[in-house]
Amino acid sequence: MTADGDRSEQAARGASFASTAEQYESARPGYPQDLLDTVFAQIGIARPRILDLGAGTGKLTRQLLGFGDVIAVEPLDAMRAQLERVVHGATSLAGNAEAIPVPDGSIDVVTVGQAYHWFDQSRANPEIWRVLADGGHLVSLWNFDDETVPWIGALDEIMTRGEQHPDQRTRPGWWLEYFEAAPWFTTPEVLPGSMTVRETKQQLLDRMESHSYLSVRTPEDRRPVLDEVAALVVGFPDPLEVPYLTEAYWCRKLPQSAS
Repeated sequence: MTADGDRSEQAARGASFASTAEQYESARPGYPQDLLDTVFAQIGIARPRILDLGAGTGKLTRQLLGFGDVIAVEPLDAMRAQLERVVHGATSLAGNAEAIPVPDGSIDVVTVGQAYHWFDQSRANPEIWRVLADGGHLVSLWNFDDETVPWIGALDEIMTRGEQHPDQRTRPGWWLEYFEAAPWFTTPEVLPGSMTVRETKQQLLDRMESHSYLSVRTPEDRRPVLDEVAALVVGFPDPLEVPYLTEAYWCRKLPQSAS
């Protein structure tokens, strides 16, 4: 596929979350609270000004309210509508990582939950740098399935079958190689975490449907894959115990840039 084709596919996948916003809200997990506590303890700012970028339906946003004042920025109307329905106390704004609708230096911490791979780093990183106060922090969080559990490995095989570009986020530490820190940010530190979430079988199906691999398809074209997922867990208890591994990448704004 050409570079233009890659960008077009990426844009289509990013926009496709609007078609499964309800499933995303119903079934996507939050993040380990103890990991967030550790991150913000290391940041060490009392009641920081936080911007949750690419906030989706607010899975991370709602957890951030305990740490400071929160602005949630999300480009898709359907996702933002879910956020505004369930998250109270955060300011919700339409916008994206490449054009963040807040003033220069007005934010202490930018967080990104499960969304950084949708950004154009060449535009997003200087924009995040712009809105952060001097010495401000960028935190990117990622949940991924623990594929050492056999049934989760089988689930991943179903969900990635036929993919031309398998999701590299299943490899621990991948973001250190992917993230273009210079000249905007320090090299990220990696903080690991884990959690186990009770998930009904319907929530499992909703979560799979909310992945761009399926959400970009029509509901009819999603059905065979979802039927295969349902068959995988047919003999399992309901709800399921689903283990996740999580990584938090934490870095700081550099005092100067090459811009």
